[in-house]
Amino acid sequence: MKFEEGIKYPFVRSKGLTNIFWALIPIFGWLALGGYKVDIVTSIVSGKKEKGLPTFRGFGTSMAEGFMLILRMLPIMILLIILTSFIGMLSENLGVLIYLIFSIIYLPMMTINVMVKKKISATFEFKHILNLVSKNFGEYLITLLRGIGYSLVTTLLMLVLVGIPMTMARNMYWADFYRENSGNK
Repeated sequence: MKFEEGIKYPFVRSKGLTNIFWALIPIFGWLALGGYKVDIVTSIVSGKKEKGLPTFRGFGTSMAEGFMLILRMLPIMILLIILTSFIGMLSENLGVLIYLIFSIIYLPMMTINVMVKKKISATFEFKHILNLVSKNFGEYLITLLRGIGYSLVTTLLMLVLVGIPMTMARNMYWADFYRENSGNK
């Protein structure tokens, strides 16, 4: 997905942008929004990016999906905190370095992998995810830069409120990278 396609993506079916209002409901609305983000990623990975933002499946369904996403990612996050805390006691710089490498190299693709496969074990598919990144490292860096650029654009557009709903599609470049490089074409 080219950078400009990503900027236009949320507006292909702009009605989907109204789902950001679920964020106004504390906790439950945020979970529903998390579930909707899973729907966005799975829609892109399944090759439906031309249709724009997917249709909202319903508050309860999306809330349950958002809750399950948190549960699926919790074990790896706890493991990361324990690991970096332990290493940080030995060397603070090394602990920070490991956290940064994990956050930049592993976390984005792991998140997409979990959203697509919907299993806790998807967080621990180290070989699959690292192969996906290492075999396409140049493309991965471009995807990283596109994601950073998209975040900057949405942050600027938040001044006129348009950027707020655009943040729902923040993972679209990662999802497209995953689709292109994991055999999900």
